[in-house]
Amino acid sequence: MTTDDAAAQLDVLQAGLDHIDQGVTVFDADLRLVGWNRQVFDLLDLPLDLARRDIHFSAFMRYNAERGEYGAGDVDTLVDIRVERAKDFKPHYMERIRPNGQVIAVRGTPLPGGGFVTTYTDITEDRDFVLETEGLTKEFKGFLAVNDVNLKVRRRMIHALIGPNGAGKTTVFNLLTRFIKATAGRIAYKGKNITNASPDAIAAMGIVRSFQISSVFPHLTVRENVRVALQRKHGMDTHFWRPARELNQLNDEADALLSQVGLRKFADFAAVELPYGRKRALEIATTLALDPELMLLDEPTQGMGHEDVGRITELIRRVAARRTILMVEHNLGVVAHLSSWITVMQRGAILAEGPYADVSRNRDVIDAYMGSAHV
Repeated sequence: MTTDDAAAQLDVLQAGLDHIDQGVTVFDADLRLVGWNRQVFDLLDLPLDLARRDIHFSAFMRYNAERGEYGAGDVDTLVDIRVERAKDFKPHYMERIRPNGQVIAVRGTPLPGGGFVTTYTDITEDRDFVLETEGLTKEFKGFLAVNDVNLKVRRRMIHALIGPNGAGKTTVFNLLTRFIKATAGRIAYKGKNITNASPDAIAAMGIVRSFQISSVFPHLTVRENVRVALQRKHGMDTHFWRPARELNQLNDEADALLSQVGLRKFADFAAVELPYGRKRALEIATTLALDPELMLLDEPTQGMGHEDVGRITELIRRVAARRTILMVEHNLGVVAHLSSWITVMQRGAILAEGPYADVSRNRDVIDAYMGSAHV
């Protein structure tokens, strides 16, 4: 094929892409841009000077890295990591929230012979708010622990709640799950007012939380811990007086959950024998046993070593595929890696909100939190 023939084919490709209502980019085996449409530049707020044939994939990655899309770190290193991944391109799907609140679905597909195509679709209407608070306030004898918090959590997203110690994050969790009663304000779940619902009613609705301190039954086996949670799901939580062997009918379901969190081979171990990171995975398994739609994870990686942090981070990503997660987390690397949207709290109030790229550059956030805890 001559150079002119190849160029003509690319012109045909370009003409076709211009009529697609999704954003599209096409890169060849050498990671050079060979096709695109205007929608992708509008959706991702990319400069049009990147919209030219033969520009290298790394130019897009550099632009995103320089504006903070990939979190803190050396720009060259961040770019190199993504270029290396693109050389061995794997199918993938992710969802990103833009600073304007748009939710963009990103789907990447490798092409025969090398290269890949990525589509970008605005799915904002499909990701409405599953949890909302309005003026949420908690006062303890004149001290405002939570002050007029208006929180909006989108469906099937990982939403991080961060801030320095004493910012009010765990108190917000306690208010959402009715462990404590709000002084003022309103909480809505899937559009229903749950401000005065009981904790067990809230759990039955599909809102389940974990705690900062691992809370498993230490002297039950790993499988038995999950079975306890499954008893509630199957209406067997009042069967404590029946023979334990009757619970064996739950073993297969318990083992499936343990496989999901990487604990199947530990099923017969006493929970007390597990290392700390594995206990946190067990706690997530017991949470999943209740089949929650909204999971509230309070410091899921607290006190873990690097290996366990990585394991739990990937576990959270997997279980979030069909669920919404609201997460309190101090490890900003985990927050940057997982979260689509971040709410920063200080002194009981919301200080800033947005994607990690925006929040990480916010001077007020840096001064109040990152400046003292991370930078």
